[in-house]
Amino acid sequence: MQVLATQVIRAKLAVLDISLLDVEEALFALEVAPIEERRANHRTKPPTVWFVSATSDEKVLFVAGIWDEDAEIFTVRTAREAADEDIARWNNGRW
Repeated sequence: MQVLATQVIRAKLAVLDISLLDVEEALFALEVAPIEERRANHRTKPPTVWFVSATSDEKVLFVAGIWDEDAEIFTVRTAREAADEDIARWNNGRW
């Protein structure tokens, strides 16, 4: 799986001390499928998905992006350290 991000997103992630490697590790650590974004003002085609997962150094991230499973590409839209609310929503399977 290839993880991509625009220069703007990479710069935002760098400020948060999150690398694309962190996102990749969190993506590969997923045990269930990401959740499709259903809020009207956040819908995209192809759909945006989000998940909460940990990196190899146990940094828990909230990540949202566009996952093209056929092409095996994940394009990051945003990522940050997961807040308690993110974790609770992930555990409940809804946004």
